Amino acid sequence: MSGFFQKMKEGASKAADKAQQAMEVQKLNSQISGAKKEIDKLKHQIGDVVYAAYQADRVGTLELDLTALSRQIAAQEANIAELELKIKETKNQKDCPSCKQTVALDTKFCPGCGHKFEAAPAAAAAEDAPACASCQAELEPDSKFCTSCGQPVAQ
Repeated sequence: MSGFFQKMKEGASKAADKAQQAMEVQKLNSQISGAKKEIDKLKHQIGDVVYAAYQADRVGTLELDLTALSRQIAAQEANIAELELKIKETKNQKDCPSCKQTVALDTKFCPGCGHKFEAAPAAAAAEDAPACASCQAELEPDSKFCTSCGQPVAQ
């Protein structure tokens, strides 16, 4: 019966983790949406500046205005790229550097192009972590029992 309750507890924990992940992704997507709206405003402002200069017959003096607005757009685009990276990290995903396909963080070879991913330092540390003798699950530090199968940990 304790196995049943353990599975229920694990299921509830996974559901809570997924809900937290979904909330974080939604928050980041909202920030991306705001940045994209700001880019649209800046592009509209560029159009207004160009047209105003055209009407005033001073098109040759646009460079400073356009450079400043273009830098603001570039800053917003960099912000969006950073937020998109955070979303991938939250979802435990990464992009293949060769074909740009999004894959799971623990993927060793890209399914799209076969690119071999280098082992992350965290993964190497996880390989050194103690494992349960019964089910081979990674053990938490100072565990007396395995959190996956409930077997006592050999000391």
